[in-house]
Amino acid sequence: MEPQIIATIKEKLREYTYHPIPFEEFQEIKWSRESRDRFQMIRETLPSDLTGMRVLDVGCNLGYFCFEFAKRGAIVKGIDQSERELNIAKTIATLYNVPVQFECLTVTPQTIQRLIANHNQYNIILFLSVYHHIVRKKGLAYARHILDGFSHLCQTMFFETSHFLFSNLAPTDTPDFVTTEICEHTQFTTVRLLGKSTDHFQRYLFRCDVC
Repeated sequence: MEPQIIATIKEKLREYTYHPIPFEEFQEIKWSRESRDRFQMIRETLPSDLTGMRVLDVGCNLGYFCFEFAKRGAIVKGIDQSERELNIAKTIATLYNVPVQFECLTVTPQTIQRLIANHNQYNIILFLSVYHHIVRKKGLAYARHILDGFSHLCQTMFFETSHFLFSNLAPTDTPDFVTTEICEHTQFTTVRLLGKSTDHFQRYLFRCDVC
């Protein structure tokens, strides 16, 4: 292990870390979003052997989910629009010899169409707590195009969004509203609510499948 590299990463993350880093040397770092509970909910719906499964993590941040899937044999790509976080994630991947591909990329309907045209296909897409940011910046119609694009790129999508995004549209029944949104505007045919986290506002986690 390289103590100087680890110390440099810790210094960069001293002020703010969104996800935990799933390696022993970084356990004392404080993070704002607990992710282990979400990963457990996801894992409980998947086969025990993930070897060879292709996973795309959209908005991967420091790569928490990427590393957890890769350690279990999956072929993982993480994308994010923040070069700072991705550079740290790449350093961690090299440091621990975890084969994850990271790319700086902003998700748009056009980039998804390019992935489809290039015959990129994934067993799993992770789209966790990103959707509401896209809705705020680009509007609901734009965000729906992205959701639909993902339904052409994968068999299964794990999707998380926040209650307050839909508070004006579905103040009492956010899970039902999200289920209807996905089924009506994508090719996903089944949507299942897996659970709710309350560590960072109130957020719902769904599994969506193309059957």
